[in-house]
Amino acid sequence: MFKHILFSIWRYLLPITVVILILLVLVHLLGIVAGDPFLVTLSGQFLMVYGLGLILPYTLHEYFHAKLLLWFKVAIKIEQTVWRVSIIPVTQLSALPAILVALAGPLGVALIGLLLRAVTLTIHGIKLNFLAYFYLSHLMFLLPFFGDGQVVLINLLNYFRRGLNGNRN
Repeated sequence: MFKHILFSIWRYLLPITVVILILLVLVHLLGIVAGDPFLVTLSGQFLMVYGLGLILPYTLHEYFHAKLLLWFKVAIKIEQTVWRVSIIPVTQLSALPAILVALAGPLGVALIGLLLRAVTLTIHGIKLNFLAYFYLSHLMFLLPFFGDGQVVLINLLNYFRRGLNGNRN
């Protein structure tokens, strides 16, 4: 399932990824030809940010949604639009499972961000602690103008509205 989600996201991001990789290779080669280690390091760092700071957390975010939906035995589909790739449940969920699924993506990625912040990892002399902020930024998806935040807010409101009417089923 992770491979399927990753493939969908990569297919979605392929055009911009190709452009970025071409530019990075050109900057890298320019750094080598000019003898400028800064350009070589910069292109490597940018590639780490793009892959480990943008693509991987986004993929994990959707994976956590999918994993919890499958745990609830709900069939899923991958929806691709011009602006995003999303995991969509095929059937309607009740309030509590819907809230848990919406929270799973942002909170799962944010927990990884906390781990990255706490642990010192180094690749080619570059400390990866700064990547924690890319992972922690997924908490913003819990704001009401993002899909996850909307699902949480709507289901909480419906849950409490039913409670006021004496029916919390």
